[in-house]
Amino acid sequence: MYKDIEIDDYLYNLSNDIVNDKDIDFKSYNVENSYINELVLIRQLNFFNGIGVDLHKVNVLQGDVENYLSPRFIDIVLEKYFRARTNVIFDTERNAPYYTSIAIGNMNNYFPKIAYIHEIVHTQVNEFSNLSDDSNKELMPIFMELVYSDCINYNNRINDRLYEIGIRVAFIDNKDSVLENKTYIKSILQALNLYRIYNKLSSSGKKEMMYYISVLFNRDIFFSF
Repeated sequence: MYKDIEIDDYLYNLSNDIVNDKDIDFKSYNVENSYINELVLIRQLNFFNGIGVDLHKVNVLQGDVENYLSPRFIDIVLEKYFRARTNVIFDTERNAPYYTSIAIGNMNNYFPKIAYIHEIVHTQVNEFSNLSDDSNKELMPIFMELVYSDCINYNNRINDRLYEIGIRVAFIDNKDSVLENKTYIKSILQALNLYRIYNKLSSSGKKEMMYYISVLFNRDIFFSF
Protein backbone atom coordinates (compact mmCIF):
# COMPACT_ATOMS: atom_id res chain seq x y z
CA MET A 1 0.00 0.00 0.00
CA TYR A 2 1.27 3.46 -0.87
CA LYS A 3 1.88 5.95 1.88
CA ASP A 4 -0.94 8.41 2.54
CA ILE A 5 1.11 11.38 1.35
CA GLU A 6 1.74 9.66 -1.97
CA ILE A 7 -1.95 8.95 -2.37
CA ASP A 8 -2.91 12.51 -1.49
CA ASP A 9 -0.45 13.95 -4.02
CA TYR A 10 -1.27 11.55 -6.83
CA LEU A 11 -3.40 13.95 -8.91
CA TYR A 12 -0.83 16.68 -8.41
CA ASN A 13 2.01 14.46 -9.58
CA LEU A 14 0.07 13.30 -12.63
CA SER A 15 -0.77 16.83 -13.68
CA ASN A 16 2.84 17.88 -13.11
CA ASP A 17 3.96 15.11 -15.46
CA ILE A 18 1.67 16.54 -18.10
CA VAL A 19 2.89 20.09 -17.59
CA ASN A 20 6.48 18.93 -18.05
CA ASP A 21 5.80 16.74 -21.09
CA LYS A 22 6.06 18.93 -24.19
CA ASP A 23 4.77 16.20 -26.48
CA ILE A 24 1.23 16.05 -25.10
CA ASP A 25 -1.55 18.49 -24.30
CA PHE A 26 -3.59 16.24 -22.04
CA LYS A 27 -4.12 12.73 -20.74
CA SER A 28 -7.48 11.15 -20.12
CA TYR A 29 -8.04 8.53 -17.41
CA ASN A 30 -10.99 6.19 -17.23
CA VAL A 31 -12.22 6.82 -13.72
CA GLU A 32 -14.04 3.52 -13.32
CA ASN A 33 -10.92 1.37 -13.58
CA SER A 34 -8.11 3.72 -12.69
CA TYR A 35 -5.78 4.06 -9.73
CA ILE A 36 -7.16 7.59 -9.37
CA ASN A 37 -10.63 6.28 -8.66
CA GLU A 38 -9.53 3.71 -6.12
CA LEU A 39 -7.15 5.78 -4.01
CA VAL A 40 -8.00 9.44 -4.56
CA LEU A 41 -11.45 10.11 -5.94
CA ILE A 42 -13.33 7.71 -3.69
CA ARG A 43 -11.76 9.49 -0.73
CA GLN A 44 -12.89 12.81 -2.12
CA LEU A 45 -16.40 11.59 -2.85
CA ASN A 46 -16.57 10.28 0.71
CA PHE A 47 -16.32 13.94 1.71
CA PHE A 48 -19.96 14.32 0.68
CA ASN A 49 -20.97 11.35 2.81
CA GLY A 50 -19.07 12.82 5.74
CA ILE A 51 -21.08 16.04 5.69
CA GLY A 52 -24.40 14.29 5.06
CA VAL A 53 -24.86 15.21 1.39
CA ASP A 54 -25.90 12.58 -1.13
CA LEU A 55 -24.63 12.57 -4.70
CA HIS A 56 -27.16 11.66 -7.34
CA LYS A 57 -26.72 9.95 -10.68
CA VAL A 58 -26.23 12.04 -13.81
CA ASN A 59 -26.27 11.33 -17.51
CA VAL A 60 -22.74 10.37 -18.52
CA LEU A 61 -21.78 10.13 -22.18
CA GLN A 62 -19.00 7.57 -22.65
CA GLY A 63 -18.09 7.63 -26.29
CA ASP A 64 -21.46 7.25 -28.02
CA VAL A 65 -23.02 5.39 -25.11
CA GLU A 66 -25.36 7.16 -22.69
CA ASN A 67 -25.36 5.96 -19.08
CA TYR A 68 -27.12 7.14 -15.94
CA LEU A 69 -24.31 6.82 -13.41
CA SER A 70 -22.68 8.22 -10.32
CA PRO A 71 -20.61 11.31 -11.23
CA ARG A 72 -17.49 9.40 -10.17
CA PHE A 73 -17.70 7.56 -13.50
CA ILE A 74 -17.14 10.75 -15.50
CA ASP A 75 -13.72 10.62 -17.15
CA ILE A 76 -11.04 12.92 -15.78
CA VAL A 77 -8.85 14.88 -18.17
CA LEU A 78 -5.64 16.28 -16.70
CA GLU A 79 -4.47 19.25 -18.74
CA LYS A 80 -1.57 21.67 -18.88
CA TYR A 81 -3.96 24.56 -18.40
CA PHE A 82 -4.96 25.91 -15.00
CA ARG A 83 -8.68 26.19 -15.49
CA ALA A 84 -10.91 23.34 -14.33
CA ARG A 85 -14.22 22.72 -16.06
CA THR A 86 -16.97 20.19 -16.56
CA ASN A 87 -17.24 19.24 -20.22
CA VAL A 88 -20.81 18.66 -21.36
CA ILE A 89 -22.96 18.20 -24.41
CA PHE A 90 -26.27 19.96 -23.82
CA ASP A 91 -29.37 18.10 -24.98
CA THR A 92 -32.05 20.63 -25.92
CA GLU A 93 -34.82 18.00 -25.95
CA ARG A 94 -34.07 16.94 -22.37
CA ASN A 95 -33.08 20.48 -21.36
CA ALA A 96 -30.20 18.88 -19.50
CA PRO A 97 -26.55 18.03 -20.11
CA TYR A 98 -24.70 14.83 -20.90
CA TYR A 99 -21.40 14.89 -19.01
CA THR A 100 -18.36 13.81 -21.01
CA SER A 101 -15.38 14.62 -18.78
CA ILE A 102 -14.01 16.75 -15.96
CA ALA A 103 -10.89 18.72 -16.87
CA ILE A 104 -8.44 19.57 -14.10
CA GLY A 105 -5.38 21.77 -14.52
CA ASN A 106 -2.34 22.12 -12.30
CA MET A 107 -1.54 24.84 -9.76
CA ASN A 108 -0.43 23.28 -6.49
CA ASN A 109 -0.85 20.05 -4.62
CA TYR A 110 -4.27 21.13 -3.29
CA PHE A 111 -5.82 22.57 -6.42
CA PRO A 112 -6.57 19.39 -8.43
CA LYS A 113 -8.49 17.89 -5.52
CA ILE A 114 -10.41 21.09 -4.78
CA ALA A 115 -11.17 21.56 -8.47
CA TYR A 116 -12.56 18.04 -8.67
CA ILE A 117 -14.98 18.71 -5.79
CA HIS A 118 -16.03 21.97 -7.45
CA GLU A 119 -16.80 20.24 -10.74
CA ILE A 120 -18.64 17.35 -9.10
CA VAL A 121 -20.96 19.88 -7.46
CA HIS A 122 -21.66 21.33 -10.90
CA THR A 123 -22.97 17.95 -12.01
CA GLN A 124 -25.43 18.00 -9.13
CA VAL A 125 -26.82 21.52 -9.36
CA ASN A 126 -26.78 21.84 -13.16
CA GLU A 127 -28.41 18.55 -14.07
CA PHE A 128 -31.95 19.88 -14.31
CA SER A 129 -31.25 23.59 -13.97
CA ASN A 130 -32.48 23.98 -10.40
CA LEU A 131 -30.68 27.31 -10.12
CA SER A 132 -33.43 29.71 -11.16
CA ASP A 133 -30.89 32.45 -11.94
CA ASP A 134 -28.06 31.33 -14.22
CA SER A 135 -25.75 33.94 -12.69
CA ASN A 136 -25.76 31.84 -9.50
CA LYS A 137 -24.38 28.72 -11.16
CA GLU A 138 -20.97 29.02 -9.45
CA LEU A 139 -22.33 29.73 -5.96
CA MET A 140 -22.78 26.19 -4.66
CA PRO A 141 -19.60 24.75 -6.25
CA ILE A 142 -17.51 27.53 -4.67
CA PHE A 143 -19.22 27.14 -1.28
CA MET A 144 -18.68 23.37 -1.24
CA GLU A 145 -15.02 23.72 -2.26
CA LEU A 146 -14.52 26.03 0.74
CA VAL A 147 -16.04 23.43 3.05
CA TYR A 148 -13.88 20.74 1.44
CA SER A 149 -10.75 22.90 1.85
CA ASP A 150 -11.41 22.84 5.60
CA CYS A 151 -11.51 19.05 5.49
CA ILE A 152 -8.08 18.81 3.87
CA ASN A 153 -6.63 21.61 6.03
CA TYR A 154 -6.01 23.97 3.11
CA ASN A 155 -6.39 27.34 4.79
CA ASN A 156 -5.71 29.62 1.84
CA ARG A 157 -8.75 28.98 -0.35
CA ILE A 158 -10.60 32.10 0.83
CA ASN A 159 -7.56 34.21 -0.08
CA ASP A 160 -7.39 32.45 -3.44
CA ARG A 161 -10.96 33.46 -4.18
CA LEU A 162 -10.53 37.02 -2.88
CA TYR A 163 -7.50 37.38 -5.15
CA GLU A 164 -9.62 36.10 -8.04
CA ILE A 165 -12.22 38.81 -7.36
CA GLY A 166 -9.49 41.43 -7.71
CA ILE A 167 -8.34 39.96 -11.01
CA ARG A 168 -11.88 39.74 -12.38
CA VAL A 169 -12.71 43.30 -11.27
CA ALA A 170 -9.63 44.52 -13.11
CA PHE A 171 -10.88 42.88 -16.31
CA ILE A 172 -14.59 43.35 -15.69
CA ASP A 173 -15.15 45.18 -18.99
CA ASN A 174 -13.31 42.65 -21.13
CA LYS A 175 -15.83 42.14 -23.96
CA ASP A 176 -14.96 38.47 -24.29
CA SER A 177 -15.60 37.61 -20.65
CA VAL A 178 -17.70 40.37 -19.08
CA LEU A 179 -20.64 38.08 -18.25
CA GLU A 180 -18.37 35.36 -16.87
CA ASN A 181 -16.48 37.87 -14.71
CA LYS A 182 -19.69 39.31 -13.29
CA THR A 183 -21.08 35.83 -12.64
CA TYR A 184 -17.95 34.72 -10.80
CA ILE A 185 -17.66 37.90 -8.72
CA LYS A 186 -21.28 37.59 -7.62
CA SER A 187 -20.98 33.88 -6.89
CA ILE A 188 -17.70 34.21 -4.98
CA LEU A 189 -19.11 36.95 -2.74
CA GLN A 190 -22.28 34.97 -2.06
CA ALA A 191 -20.34 31.77 -1.43
CA LEU A 192 -18.00 33.52 1.00
CA ASN A 193 -20.98 34.94 2.88
CA LEU A 194 -22.69 31.54 2.97
CA TYR A 195 -19.45 29.99 4.22
CA ARG A 196 -19.19 32.66 6.93
CA ILE A 197 -22.72 31.81 8.06
CA TYR A 198 -21.95 28.08 7.97
CA ASN A 199 -18.86 28.47 10.16
CA LYS A 200 -20.86 30.31 12.82
CA LEU A 201 -23.47 27.57 13.08
CA SER A 202 -23.58 24.90 15.77
CA SER A 203 -22.97 21.30 14.78
CA SER A 204 -26.72 20.71 14.46
CA GLY A 205 -27.08 23.92 12.44
CA LYS A 206 -24.40 22.78 10.00
CA LYS A 207 -26.18 19.44 9.60
CA GLU A 208 -29.43 21.26 8.87
CA MET A 209 -27.77 23.43 6.22
CA MET A 210 -26.26 20.35 4.58
CA TYR A 211 -29.68 18.69 4.66
CA TYR A 212 -31.10 21.48 2.52
CA ILE A 213 -28.10 21.33 0.19
CA SER A 214 -28.77 17.61 -0.20
CA VAL A 215 -32.38 18.43 -1.05
CA LEU A 216 -31.10 20.91 -3.64
CA PHE A 217 -28.86 18.20 -5.13
CA ASN A 218 -31.94 16.00 -5.23
CA ARG A 219 -33.56 18.71 -7.36
CA ASP A 220 -36.57 19.00 -5.05
CA ILE A 221 -36.07 22.73 -4.46
CA PHE A 222 -35.00 25.78 -6.40
CA PHE A 223 -33.27 28.91 -5.14
CA SER A 224 -32.06 32.30 -6.25
CA PHE A 225 -30.39 35.30 -4.62
